[in-house]
Amino acid sequence: MNILIKELPETEVAFIRRSGSYYEPQVHWGKLINWAISNGLYTPQQSFIGISLDNPDLVMQRKISLHYRE
Repeated sequence: MNILIKELPETEVAFIRRSGSYYEPQVHWGKLINWAISNGLYTPQQSFIGISLDNPDLVMQRKISLHYRE
C-alpha cells in the first residue's frame, strides 16, 4: 500500500454519517450531491472524501461507521 500525506487548504465541508455494510447500495452519495445542488454548492471542481472508520473484518456489518464529505 502506498500512503500519500498532503496538506490541503482550509475548506468548508458538508457530510453525511452512515452506518451499515460497505456492500449495501451507496444511495447516500446521491443524497449529499442533491443537497449540494439544491443549495447552490455543487461546483465543477468538487472533491469527495469517504472515511471508513471500522475494519469490516472486526466489526459487525450493521455497525460499521462511515463519513462521506463533499
